[in-house]
Parts: sequence; structure tokens; C-alpha cells
Amino acid sequence: MLKPGGLPDVYVCNKCRHMYRHFKGDLDQYHAEEYRKNFPTFALEKRVFHIENLLDSLQWIQYYISGRTFLEIGSGDGLFAEKFCEKFKIEKKDYTCCEINPNLAAETAEMGFNVVNDSFLAVENVKADVVIALDVLEHVDDVFSFAKKTADVCNEMLIIQVPVKRDTCNPNPVPGYDDIPPFDGHVHYFSSVSSVKLFESDFKPQFTNITEKNDVANGPEIQLILKKRLEKKKTAPKHKIRFLDVR
Repeated sequence: MLKPGGLPDVYVCNKCRHMYRHFKGDLDQYHAEEYRKNFPTFALEKRVFHIENLLDSLQWIQYYISGRTFLEIGSGDGLFAEKFCEKFKIEKKDYTCCEINPNLAAETAEMGFNVVNDSFLAVENVKADVVIALDVLEHVDDVFSFAKKTADVCNEMLIIQVPVKRDTCNPNPVPGYDDIPPFDGHVHYFSSVSSVKLFESDFKPQFTNITEKNDVANGPEIQLILKKRLEKKKTAPKHKIRFLDVR
């Protein structure tokens, strides 16, 4: 393990405790080509257990999503999409999956879903009433562009889940340390404050929750359901974000 002061590329906001991990490689290329080699998906039984718990926590949205269209960002192999559509009786023609990995995108297309094989930030001419991003946002470097893109794409509801309260290590090799784990693709760790703050100009929180470890993922997660504002919220000028350099 790294000694204290051995995280040269990790920064923490001194106001909201949001953590940023500065990965120095090509993040899109890493996720398209390397991520699943280093971190294959969990066993099917465990994944289904997590998904069913997540869907149970979302049960109440069934009254708001009938007849809607859906876009899932970072849909992987389509397992969540399949379970979501079964749970809420959604037709696959109304559910679009956006996935950067070409192999996973191909699997999802074979399941009958509409599929966009690209980075979400590069997607064009896609709109949906409900946008879903589960354990995706922590993998996106430019979260401000992501938030703006969701506001452009989403008509009504945004469902977000991100990891919280996680230990970390340096995302890049550090000279003299040979035991650093492989980069897990996470460049952001949100706090309950920063996760809401990111979307507040265009979305209003309807539901927030922090799950227990091993409930919907291996560790605790922040869950957000946000409603699109009819008018963009006027916010005060952005303060200059100050980071604590964890070195």
C-alpha cells in the first residue's frame, strides 16, 4: 500500500469532500478496450441480486414511467435493461442502450434493444423521457459536460447511482511502488452534496438515498432520482473550487 502522502494524482474538494482522481491516459480508450479485461463483470447470481434490490427501491416510479421512452448510459451487456423492462413492462423498442464497449454493445443489440455504440458525450440526435446512468458517472472525467448533455437529452426524469465512501489509491503508476492495484476506471467519488449540486440547475431532486454495502453493489452507493425543471434554475456565480491536494 502507498504511504501517507503517496497519492500524487488524487484531490479532494475542501467544501463538499468530492474526490477527483486524475487519470493521465485516454479514458475513453481505456473503457472501450481495457476496463473489462481488468475488471470483468461479477457472477450472474450476484449481479441479479444487486439489480433486483435496486429495482425494488425504484418500485414507486412505475406510476410515472408508463408510456415513456428510456435511455440507459453505460448499459454494459444489457442485463439491467432486460430486468428493468421485465419489472416495469417496458417494450424494448422504447428502451435505448448507450455503450462504449463494442462487444457489449453487440450483445445488447442481439437482445433486441436499440443500441448506440459510442461515448455518451459523443451521441447525437438521441432524446428520451427517462435517462438512467448506474455506476457510470464516476467513470466520466468531464462531469460538467455530462450534466449538460443529460439536460439536453432528458425530457422528464434522471436516475443516477454512483459509489460513495470508498477507499482509493493513485490512478497512475507511482515510481517506487509496485503494488498499486489496476486502475478501476473511477475518476470521481461523489459526496451527497456534490452529486446533487452537479445537476441542480436543470434537475430537482425527488429521491435521494445512500445504500448499505452489498445492497445494490459491493460498496455503498448514492441513489438519485431527479425531475427535469420546467425552467433552468438561476444559480449564484460558481465559486472557485478549491482542492486539497492529497500528497
